[in-house]
Amino acid sequence: MAMGWILGVPAGVWIINYFLAKHRRKLMLAKLPHGKIIVLIDEAINKNKLIHFSYQKSNGELSVRTVKPKYFKQYGKSQCVVGWCNLRRAKRFFAIARINDIKIVDSP
Repeated sequence: MAMGWILGVPAGVWIINYFLAKHRRKLMLAKLPHGKIIVLIDEAINKNKLIHFSYQKSNGELSVRTVKPKYFKQYGKSQCVVGWCNLRRAKRFFAIARINDIKIVDSP
């Protein structure tokens, strides 16, 4: 079965380029400071999963959170993830630079 063409290019080439571009983006992000955290959060958002992590508050206090991430947002000078926090039962902003020991989980 033959694939179609998109703008004069075989559809298969478009598909391969799409996945390569996505893979390159992940590799580039992973090299940035906190890039691996961003990649994991992005994966959790795309797969509709939760993230579990330790978080250092601005006063230095540590907490452990499970969050349903929704999107990224610049808040002042901080890159943040916005999501539903199971601990506080509310929408919260988390500075990515303060997130540690992150993992993707299926349930709280």
